[in-house]
This record gives sequence, C-alpha cells and structure tokens, in this order.
Amino acid sequence: MKRSMTSSTVEIRNVPLKDDKFNKAQLSDIVLNTCKAIKVDIQKNEINDVFVLKSKAEHKTIITEFKSKNTKQEIIKKFKTYNKNNPNNKLNTTSIGLDNYSKPIYVSEALTPKGRRLFFLALDIAKIANFKYCWTINGRIYIRKTDETQYIEVKGEAQLNNLKTQK
Repeated sequence: MKRSMTSSTVEIRNVPLKDDKFNKAQLSDIVLNTCKAIKVDIQKNEINDVFVLKSKAEHKTIITEFKSKNTKQEIIKKFKTYNKNNPNNKLNTTSIGLDNYSKPIYVSEALTPKGRRLFFLALDIAKIANFKYCWTINGRIYIRKTDETQYIEVKGEAQLNNLKTQK
C-alpha cells in the first residue's frame, strides 16, 4: 500500500537550498527548471505536491508527487537519457540555473523508507557479490549478475544475505 502511494513520486537529490524556509512555488519552479533542462514539458498544475526532506545538510532532497505515474516515468527516463547523451556535462546545478558552480543533481523514483533501506543494502550486496546491475522500477528492487542471467527481484534482507553467501 505504501508503495502505491509513491507510484507517481520523484526525488531530486543534491539540490543546494541554504535556507530552511521554502515555499511550494519556489520548489515547483526548481522542479519545472529541472524538467525543462532534461526536455520534459510539464506544467505547474501537473505537480500534485512538492516538499523538502528534513536534513541538516546544505544539499537537500526535493520530493515531488505528480498527478500521473506516466509523468514520473517520463522524467526518470529523460533524466537517464540526458546523462547518457551528456557524459561530460550531466545534469547539475548550473543546468537548472541554481548555482554558479556545478554540483551534480540526481533524479530517481521515491521509495518507501523500507524500500530505501532495502535498495541501499542491495547496492552493497551487488558490489560485494559482483552483480553488474542493481535498479528500481515502480518501487521494486532488482539485481542481475550479468547481461545473460535472469534478474532477481529483491523482497527482503534475508534474500540479500543468501545472495551474499553465494558469491
């Protein structure tokens, strides 16, 4: 149920927001500028909600819920395409007009707290056990050893511990 609540939600991480007082209009403008940079044409009325995760760090995470799951998927797809097509100038603060210095910005689907922890652990296991791929789609976490092997949906920490011992 929690996963379905984040089905149309995107995280924009590493955004330099020095002040702790943000209004939704300012945050919406940052989201719209990010979308414009990666060539996704959306309007302000397509944003259902936008807020910043509490953090002591200067670089924050903006959580944006869109009215449509398709909008979320298009943004993530275009972000990946943008970074692939611009390997020497990936999406950064200057490309969305935030800072004078270039700091990378990351866009991904929002995960539940449990999903975020599981993805963190899956990334760690993927490194240890030499998995080539680790990714999320629609709140589900997948790993794959090689291009030829079948992907594995990660459903819990016990499963990850078993994969860790298999190496």
